[in-house]
Amino acid sequence: MGLTRAWLPRLSAVRLLLLLPLLSGQILTAEILPVCLALLTRMLLIGI
Repeated sequence: MGLTRAWLPRLSAVRLLLLLPLLSGQILTAEILPVCLALLTRMLLIGI
């Protein structure tokens, strides 16, 4: 249960990061997407 609780905030944060480009428009997607991917990979590396 502890691991599940630890992952929930990360997953919600990732969802917010992935939704940001959709909410702000496709123009910003090219700038935000690499940042989202970098943060996502960093979270996965730290998580593993």
